Amino acid sequence: MQRENHPIAKKIPEQFWFNKFQLKITWNDDQLIGKPFQETTRLDFPEDDVQALILLRIFYPDLQLSDYMRFAQDTLGLSQQKIFTISAIMGYLDVLQKIKDQSPDKFLILIQNKEYEAFCWAAANGHQKIIDWLASEAPNDLPSMIRAQSYDAFDFAAKSGHLHILQWMHRKAPDEQMTMLRSRGYRGIRFAAVAGHTPILDWFKKQAPKDVIAMIQHDFYYGFRLAAAAGHIDSLEWLNKEAPEELIKALQADNYWGFCFAGYENLASLKWQKEHAPDTEFPKMLKARNYQAFRGAVEYSNIDALDWFKSVAPNFLTAMIDAVEKNVTRGDKSRKAFEWLSQNKPNQTTEGRSSQAGMFSVKTIETRLMLAVDQEQKLQTSYSN
Repeated sequence: MQRENHPIAKKIPEQFWFNKFQLKITWNDDQLIGKPFQETTRLDFPEDDVQALILLRIFYPDLQLSDYMRFAQDTLGLSQQKIFTISAIMGYLDVLQKIKDQSPDKFLILIQNKEYEAFCWAAANGHQKIIDWLASEAPNDLPSMIRAQSYDAFDFAAKSGHLHILQWMHRKAPDEQMTMLRSRGYRGIRFAAVAGHTPILDWFKKQAPKDVIAMIQHDFYYGFRLAAAAGHIDSLEWLNKEAPEELIKALQADNYWGFCFAGYENLASLKWQKEHAPDTEFPKMLKARNYQAFRGAVEYSNIDALDWFKSVAPNFLTAMIDAVEKNVTRGDKSRKAFEWLSQNKPNQTTEGRSSQAGMFSVKTIETRLMLAVDQEQKLQTSYSN
């Protein structure tokens, strides 16, 4: 089951899902679903203490604050700082207020820890009440909160599509808006493009109309080639509307990166790119990176994409299959695709072919979009026990 369809996993913030849960659901729902909290034991929760605290209120959203604090501090033995930061990320204002009541003298230190980490990640997750409260409790620190970690709060709020947070920061620090927008090469706005958040792109254009082309072109059209790979056609449509002269350059960028990586899971993006590129470009798109779009469809057993490649590029089918045979390892994920290849491979002579044709090398292309997207998108949190 995909994370977004899982009733519990979808409630885990992204940075925890990637860094703490390692993209895996390892707990046993049956141990907790329908079981009153008072009947649970530590063994009912994941062994990892941070995972356990994150899941506690997801499973028990109506849990009394006193029970939550007792479990976090006494059962799990977590520090106030760790509880404070986790609760800010999860949006638990009552927990933050309780910790302030427990340790008013240490409260400012909790806010300032790791360059205002709690504020940054509360903003990234769209928790308006949390950042309002932190700003009201430490008004003298608000400029530092916003600037922290080179405007991480702004960038990752944009990445998650939280336009209201960006607008809030603009109101609180109007003199810094252009600095925020331009930070790290328009990183936040590029992140928004990658994720298909076109309302943020529209807002950016209104705030900085003279910067639109620079943002689009930055780092080989980063925002839009990655949007193409991820299947966010809305961003491509926005680009085609706002700067049509840049579209073909974005599709060509980094050796047709967006088309190549769309092959894994995003047939709609493949079709869109073909439709909006000149006819002379399509053979180049197919051949790019040794037919990587087709190879990606094989690796992920994207049968619909394979059928599409066959229908729109029949003259390239033999070459595409040859590229697979030389570079893709047969595995559980690609099993159905290799069955498709055996059924659809054109008849041909073996002259000039290696005696190893039909065998599959151990060379595997590590191409999950999550890994291929740039290192700058990695979320940095440190919640080791």
